[in-house]
Amino acid sequence: MPKQAGHIYKINPQGFVTDIFSRMAVFFTAVRHSGQLLIGTGNNAELFTIDPETEKTAVVYEDKQASQITALAVVGERLYMGTANPAKLISLSTSFAGRGTYISDLVDAGQPAKWGKLQIDADIPAGCGVLLSARSGNVEDP
Repeated sequence: MPKQAGHIYKINPQGFVTDIFSRMAVFFTAVRHSGQLLIGTGNNAELFTIDPETEKTAVVYEDKQASQITALAVVGERLYMGTANPAKLISLSTSFAGRGTYISDLVDAGQPAKWGKLQIDADIPAGCGVLLSARSGNVEDP
């Protein structure tokens, strides 16, 4: 194991120590929320959730612009995150967002191309919907 990996340890009441999480990242901040441990990291500004009982982990947020998640605060059912490089304040909720948009990166085929079909595979909750659109052309700006 690399010497600089960050670790999270669980110590039970009998003093037994278990390494429940390790990553090649700096851990900047941690909070407990709804029985889960939330860890904000540097390098890739990732937010991990760790279930201390089952030791299951997941990446629940990753910021493509920021370098670090440097602060976490739980207020009611909301989680507030502070990032650095650049500085941002982000609010996460346990409920669905009323509206959201995802815009993918530009794909340049580099030559004339024929494109396939647009397809989505999703579990869509009642009362929600998904709208897909696509654009093709020979200029960068739509």
